[in-house]
Amino acid sequence: MTTPPATGTAATALGGLALIDALTGPFPGVRFMPSGGVSTENLGDYLAHPAVFSAGCSWIASRSTLARGQFDDIRARAAAATAIARAATAGQN
Repeated sequence: MTTPPATGTAATALGGLALIDALTGPFPGVRFMPSGGVSTENLGDYLAHPAVFSAGCSWIASRSTLARGQFDDIRARAAAATAIARAATAGQN
């Protein structure tokens, strides 16, 4: 299953993990929640980063998917995101 294209790519357009790495130096206590451009392909990388506490995943239940009543698709995307999150954060506190 692939993620539908993101409508906004704020996290990736601003530098993604490289930006988070750059910001953790001067702001070591700040934790981040990237959104926009987060997908099944990069969700695990974001969640594995020690400065990331969550990630926006609007692709799980987009307006169009909800409007069309595609709840099986939403369940499948939520399950995929959950599996990615569990794998990426295994062993973290």
